[in-house]
Amino acid sequence: MNLLPDSIWLATDPVDMRTGVDGLSLHVQQALGRAPCDGTAYVFSNRRRIRLKVVSWDGTGVWMCLRRLHRGPVKRKVAEKPLQVYKQRIRELTRRSGGRSMSDVVQGLRSYMLGWKGHFQLAQTPKVWRRLDEWLRCRLRAIQLRNWKRGATMYRELPKLWGDAVGG
Repeated sequence: MNLLPDSIWLATDPVDMRTGVDGLSLHVQQALGRAPCDGTAYVFSNRRRIRLKVVSWDGTGVWMCLRRLHRGPVKRKVAEKPLQVYKQRIRELTRRSGGRSMSDVVQGLRSYMLGWKGHFQLAQTPKVWRRLDEWLRCRLRAIQLRNWKRGATMYRELPKLWGDAVGG
């Protein structure tokens, strides 16, 4: 049985591992709206993500494989290429030479980031999101400081934003 990366679908909701081929085929039809006999491999996991079942049609019959993971649950991570695309677009939206106000920059970021939030909400990589959040906040602070331009303005405005923690 040869599986191509484009022909593998992962069911995100947990499935009862006692379910057989017929039950999983029905799940593919109802939940995913796909035909279970189209040559695609469908991967299901239990609630704790330590057992996987793969169901695939090879042209003559259905293969069902069960795998128990001894090293712990399966975790979904963010692929590198979409992450690079995301960061490149954020760089474009937050470039400091744009001459835009902070509200214009935030408005552009808001619509773009909401789409990515929906795309990556299933990933189980909180460190990646923390690092991206820190990186984005740093870029926004640089834009704000650039908009203030003068040290006197910075000295006057920073305490308003952060209270007694800075300069006042």
